[in-house]
Amino acid sequence: MRLLSICVTAATLLGMPLAAQVVAKEPTPDVSGTLHLDSRAGTASAVLTHRFTMDSASSELRFVLNPGVRELRAECDLCATTTRDSVVGGLAIHTVRFRRALRPGERIALTTHHSAPLATFRDSVSGFTELALDDFWFPVRAPIGQHRFTSTIRVVTDTAGMRLAGSGTIRAMPDGWTLTSYGTAPDIALAVGSRLATWTGRARRTGMPLTVVARPEAEVVGRAVLGQVGAALGVLDSLLGPARAWDAAGVTVLLRPAGVARGRGGYSRTGYFVLPELADTNSYIAHVTHELAHGWWLGAERRHAWLDESLAEYTSVLAMRTLRSPAAADSMMAEKRRRVDGLPPLLGYDRDADRRIAPRMLYDKGPLLLAELHAIMGDEAFVRFLRAAARVRPRTTDALLAVLAETTYGDHATRFRAILAR
Repeated sequence: MRLLSICVTAATLLGMPLAAQVVAKEPTPDVSGTLHLDSRAGTASAVLTHRFTMDSASSELRFVLNPGVRELRAECDLCATTTRDSVVGGLAIHTVRFRRALRPGERIALTTHHSAPLATFRDSVSGFTELALDDFWFPVRAPIGQHRFTSTIRVVTDTAGMRLAGSGTIRAMPDGWTLTSYGTAPDIALAVGSRLATWTGRARRTGMPLTVVARPEAEVVGRAVLGQVGAALGVLDSLLGPARAWDAAGVTVLLRPAGVARGRGGYSRTGYFVLPELADTNSYIAHVTHELAHGWWLGAERRHAWLDESLAEYTSVLAMRTLRSPAAADSMMAEKRRRVDGLPPLLGYDRDADRRIAPRMLYDKGPLLLAELHAIMGDEAFVRFLRAAARVRPRTTDALLAVLAETTYGDHATRFRAILAR
């Protein structure tokens, strides 16, 4: 059985005797509890309490988890039964049924217990394992009636000298760490392993701490990505104003080595990005800029997901004009134009109803329609609109159109609605 050595990384890399100040933003976290990482037994076990508000009447909640979780035990005043119903899209569906239907706006506290083999999570060839978005280690539930969350988790280890990389703010403890994350969903991302190195810096305009985590052999790539993160943040801050989504931990980027199990993709959480380790460091800048743009564009309702993704992507195109060249930005848009033939209108599009075309709708068609609006409005008015939208963080298309109507003259909102309906 391999032993895990873990390091905690947010803005800095922490060893066992060190401590980082935790920013207390909520007296009672929305998600709290303990995660036990047992390297000898090879298991990850968690006991978590979830506090949330219902957004609609329901007699049950459906949770998704890593398929290695064979059983989820749920406890609450109204909990009746919990079953593992199926595995869909590589994730196990667990249903918690209540003795009566919960009402819209009703508060509930629910405690879950579960365990899974560490080997069932994403295992990288470099010696670290991820417990995160691709392989949910914590129960993820359907949309509920709140949109800002604090998660405070005690990570307990069984081996001295352990190391862990993760999202949020970290405080070292005698037997592990406390990790506090903030976001638009309950979110705790971890990476554990024996071979993690870190490179740190600060954003020029804001002094925000920046960190890249990767295997030691990836130093050249890690330092290159760190520089690109700093440069991209500078351009985005100048374009949209200082980001509001990042917590005190700053921005952390975890690089997966090539050849990791189950694909080479990545994902973005609040201030924590996972990207593949690439030999060509020039390939990172557009991806890094898009993920950083979610510091401004994040939190839309799921049926209006284009707001997050299309605005982040078009913002990254605008930033690339400075970070690389106008020709590089034009090339990005030309590629998008080649992928949009035959797509339905963006207005009213539901990514859950047709996932097959979601990438082209959100990353190609959406940015192209925003470019049309940009051309109609001109640079000054369009940037003014973007800044206002970034401050408001519209959660629906109608909310974005309202910002457009309030911040510009003329019939831009009406014309853009027509563009979205094409």
